[in-house]
Amino acid sequence: QKNFWDSIQQQAEMNQMINDILKKYDITHDKALDKDELATLLQDLSKGEKPTDEEVMWVLRTADREDNVINDKVNRSEIPAALDIWNSYEKAKPFINKMFDKYDTNKSGKLEFDQLKLLLTDLNDGHPPHDDEVK
Repeated sequence: QKNFWDSIQQQAEMNQMINDILKKYDITHDKALDKDELATLLQDLSKGEKPTDEEVMWVLRTADREDNVINDKVNRSEIPAALDIWNSYEKAKPFINKMFDKYDTNKSGKLEFDQLKLLLTDLNDGHPPHDDEVK
């Protein structure tokens, strides 16, 4: 019985959180977050640090798949996924940046094929990926 009521309570809290997010960030009142609205939410979650367009689009496109309807918006049912994606990314960001800086040897701001292959080899315990996996 206790697990059932705990589950009901958690669902109610999640629904309230989603309602609060939509009330604050859904300025178009369409019950979904578009790219700009999502960017504002992510910036607030990052204590004011503005996410890049690439970061916003990555969260948007990844979370937008949750309900099997791709509409370039984060719908109500996709908000928990968007929050989880961003939270995981924020936790991994220091490691990502460290690895990127290590392998971006020419400081171009992007990884060339050979640099990416070395990074993937490092992440794969020294086993290099096939070239077609890197492309």
